Amino acid sequence: MESLRAAVRRAWAARALWLAVAAAAPFAPGACQFLHRGIADVLFSGDGAALELGTLHAAHGTELLGPYSRFHWNHPGPAFFYLALPVYEAFHQRGPAINLFAFLMNLGCAVALVFSARRIGGAAFALAVALLLACYVSVAPQFQLSTEWNPLTPVLPLCLCSLLCARLALGDLRIAPAFLFVASAIVQTHVGYVPVVAVLLVAALTLPSMRRLLRRQAPPATTAGTAGTVLRAAIGPAALSLSVLVIVWLPPIVDCWIHPPGNLVFLWRFFTARHAPEHDWPVVFETVSRAVAHLPIALAQAFGAPADPSAAAFEWTAGGLTACMVVATVHGLAWGDAALGVLASVALGEIVASVLAVRAIQGEIFPYLVTWISVVGFVALVAVARWAVVAVEPHARRLFVRSSLVAAVLVGLSCCVRAEAAIVDVYRSPDAEVERFAHEVRAYLTAAHERTPLLRIAVHDTWPTAIAVVLYLFKTDVPFFVSRDWLFMMGREFAPPDEDRPILLIGDGSFCEVSKARPDRRLVSAIAHACAFLAEPKYIEEHRIAGAGTLLASRGVRGDPGLAVDGVVPPDGERWDSPLSVVLESTQSFVEVALPPSNVSGVALSVDTGDVYGVRCRRDDGAVVDLGEVTATSPTEVGVGTVPLYSEALRSCRSVLVGPIRGDGYYSVGEIGFLRP
Repeated sequence: MESLRAAVRRAWAARALWLAVAAAAPFAPGACQFLHRGIADVLFSGDGAALELGTLHAAHGTELLGPYSRFHWNHPGPAFFYLALPVYEAFHQRGPAINLFAFLMNLGCAVALVFSARRIGGAAFALAVALLLACYVSVAPQFQLSTEWNPLTPVLPLCLCSLLCARLALGDLRIAPAFLFVASAIVQTHVGYVPVVAVLLVAALTLPSMRRLLRRQAPPATTAGTAGTVLRAAIGPAALSLSVLVIVWLPPIVDCWIHPPGNLVFLWRFFTARHAPEHDWPVVFETVSRAVAHLPIALAQAFGAPADPSAAAFEWTAGGLTACMVVATVHGLAWGDAALGVLASVALGEIVASVLAVRAIQGEIFPYLVTWISVVGFVALVAVARWAVVAVEPHARRLFVRSSLVAAVLVGLSCCVRAEAAIVDVYRSPDAEVERFAHEVRAYLTAAHERTPLLRIAVHDTWPTAIAVVLYLFKTDVPFFVSRDWLFMMGREFAPPDEDRPILLIGDGSFCEVSKARPDRRLVSAIAHACAFLAEPKYIEEHRIAGAGTLLASRGVRGDPGLAVDGVVPPDGERWDSPLSVVLESTQSFVEVALPPSNVSGVALSVDTGDVYGVRCRRDDGAVVDLGEVTATSPTEVGVGTVPLYSEALRSCRSVLVGPIRGDGYYSVGEIGFLRP
């Protein structure tokens, strides 16, 4: 008897080992590439740098929020950063270690997913799920298995969460803490997953009752003894689930207390604010259909289907899958296989969540916002696989059938591994120019012995390079601050105590050309697409010619035009139409001011931020020539800001004319002054 038990245990262990190998098969090319390339010290830029900064803040125990959002709030929580931290620290805080973490996380999710499938439907079903998973990540790739980008990293965890939901709905309460942990980590990493995670939670809670209702079964009768047993069995998972929720959600709750009203309140206001849907139903259904049918279409293409399917092909495929899920739900929950009914119900719920989520998207439907919907196609095919396994199981005792199925799975896994090997790229290659730029900025700041500078992004599109500089300065212990309008991305740890300090400006090539002619800025470093200048914040104030100016003429103004030359400069960030400013009603409006008799090197303008203003010169002979265009900025990104314009042509001018050229239609001038050399 003991030998028989040992043989059974060995067979079980061997089967478990082969299932783990099948789940890990598509990860083999990536693992080989990591072993070959190692974890190089690559300086990330853009989103990768922002995520690495968050992980660095987590290393200091100060990160309470999730990754940044383009809407200037943060995703709900820092689970991604703290989960990545052990791997990141183990490889000495090198950027690609975050890619390795994502790779290992996805590998763990794949293995856990296959073993969850085994709990749901046995080894044959688990093997089929492993093959589908391999196809999903290799034959129909929409992301790299090692991607660090937070909109995509939760994709495989969502696949796992779907099967954990199915296990819960089938009565496996022990899995509740794992389900809540995975679901919380997904939502904290990207809030766009909230609808589908909410549907999974509702499904886990309601499907057991639905099964009993459809099968016309009464709830199981319980005696005092059985009730006590059930209660004792539920206490452990319930207590552990509560502990998981407290630990995972404590940081964002603490943030609400430390920085009221807190990021969670901003999220609530953003998503509860009423606004008209920006995408009509045909666009929504087409978007969802393409995502849901992505995996089935890719599998069809692997077997010779057209390489460029029509929109109708996606719609018919998605519609067919949905119809199959409806039938499978009714059949499985009412009188057929319970696992089939639950899996099909989960897929149907996720389709509904997908439609609602796409309908609610504000702005353009970027591909990364809907990549997760491809999970629905995977879950639907998992339900179809369960249907097929149930049909084949009566014949599975035959050696020929069993051998044929195993051979088919092995061939399929081999094809998937080969396909993955052709596309895998575990982390980005170094950007030599950006790394040189960051090195030169650091060298300049450490050699200049300036006061701690304030880094400000002068041209929005240069933020990917600017955040690489921030990351490098932070990792090399160079002190600096960041302007408040970029703290949502880079972290509150860089908040300046004040803005009266040297300003490190980062802009593009056009900004570089303009800045070279400005005496208040010193070149720090320049590359093909970016440059950095150090600016003195009080240069304009110290070189301003004191006193009021002389108003010569004005046109199309509202209010007293003399406010533009009264010598009072509105503070940066002051409201654009405050009593200190004169409003310009259109692009035909202007204010003309005489030049002072002293030597003049530039014009100092306090104007509404974000708009483009033109400065023209009236020469002694009466001719009017353009001196250039200016756009003001302010630390608050709204209100008025002060901007200088330098020109050698001012020497031959008797007056300057200032007026708006283009913008948002709200124009104003707070002050027109002049600068001495």
